[in-house]
Amino acid sequence: MNPLKEIEDRIFALLANKKVNAKTEFFLCSLLDNIKTWGQLTDKQEKALDKIEFDHSDEAITRRAEWEANWTEEKRKIAVICARYYARNGTYFNDIANDVLNCRDFIPTEKQFKAMCENKYAKKVLENVRGEPKYSIGSFVILRECAPRHHYHRMGNKLWHHPSLVIETGVSIVTTSAKGGKKYKILPVGSNDPIVIEERYIKKMRKIK
Repeated sequence: MNPLKEIEDRIFALLANKKVNAKTEFFLCSLLDNIKTWGQLTDKQEKALDKIEFDHSDEAITRRAEWEANWTEEKRKIAVICARYYARNGTYFNDIANDVLNCRDFIPTEKQFKAMCENKYAKKVLENVRGEPKYSIGSFVILRECAPRHHYHRMGNKLWHHPSLVIETGVSIVTTSAKGGKKYKILPVGSNDPIVIEERYIKKMRKIK
């Protein structure tokens, strides 16, 4: 059989599949246009066609159904934590993160979930969110010298050795995969204005002898 005719038959078979969505259908039609205009597909286009065929195979459909059937609230919580991190940083996984955060019923594919939630950065973010806080509520801390300068400015640059009371742990969205990214709400002594700060920027206040 003519190789191009075989490719065209594969494309027409996919276009006849009712499970092919509009976006994929548009792409398949563009492949037909390329064959008509150039008499061939690029290696990248052929690989894309192979992937579309596999994604609509019985094997892939069964596996996808099993993944969705085993989707749990725990997995959703993990996806939300990672989606918030990526949405705030605006780097990778923006489309998936947006779907997770804005559609309660959205279930990412197994591949999407593993890519967004099981990479080394996501694992550190999850550790920051779910790890035990180093400083407990009611304890006193002071800022480290490496703390962002805008915190010092809040009290006229006097926060360096100024005690603050930990009033809440695990607040806000974790925005870094760096160790110590868990966020705290602390209240400088003598102030009515709490500060939200990462764990890595505070340390336990030593008792005055």
